[in-house]
Amino acid sequence: MTIDQLQLIYKKDFTKPASNWLSDFEYNSIIKSFVNQIIGNNTIGFNKNCPSFFDIIYFNHNIPEFYNIDKWLVVSSKYFNAHSGKCFIVPNDSLDFAYLHSIDWKERQVKIKSKIIYTNADIQKVKIKVQNQLIV
Repeated sequence: MTIDQLQLIYKKDFTKPASNWLSDFEYNSIIKSFVNQIIGNNTIGFNKNCPSFFDIIYFNHNIPEFYNIDKWLVVSSKYFNAHSGKCFIVPNDSLDFAYLHSIDWKERQVKIKSKIIYTNADIQKVKIKVQNQLIV
């Protein structure tokens, strides 16, 4: 059995427990560490078919709200994608990070359509957008 998608749960959506709650600083540090691990140009990967950072991909989505989105932009590194079997994506047409989610790229039979050329500044912009989406 495989997990098809990872769901990001925001801190603000939790009911605060009586104890063992992360401080805002600890939470923000965890998010920044997570983002630094998944986003970037680390291309170490053993699978040529594995999506990599800034690939534009197509696949059949099973979420009705996403049926009209036909191209997605991969915002996670090839290293993360190859080792986890997942990749983080946003809609390519709008780059709306509110739609940030992950997919199991092998199970979805992802087709790589094209690649966007990027710079280190682009990587930093994506990191900041993802962090801003997750840190509230």
